[in-house]
Amino acid sequence: MVYDFSFPNDYLSVGPCRRYLGVCRAQLRFRRITGIPQITQNGYGLYEESALERLCLIRRALDAGLSLCEIRPLIKAIRREDCHEMLRVIEVLHNKIQASRLLLKNLDEVLIQLPEQPDNYLKTT
Repeated sequence: MVYDFSFPNDYLSVGPCRRYLGVCRAQLRFRRITGIPQITQNGYGLYEESALERLCLIRRALDAGLSLCEIRPLIKAIRREDCHEMLRVIEVLHNKIQASRLLLKNLDEVLIQLPEQPDNYLKTT
């Protein structure tokens, strides 16, 4: 999914940010816990483009089945601009994704065979 952000004055308010990401206000607040900076100006929440990019990354990772615990180290490394740590975490996440792909492939093979050999799976009385 590609997001097209238009940033008047270099920031995007909460409403358009929620619409772009497809999240509710509570989910957006929850994501702030992961270290997404919110800049308040006159009492309104505003997000920088870099914060939205991190929010998009979090959204994609959660949609793919990763947990916040698994992606939090990556977001922290990005925020600290620690390229070495970022690359290390990316490798860990990449390995997890590869392992998940293998597990899904194996499950898919079993599911394909299931209609062809239902007696192997059905309880017989």
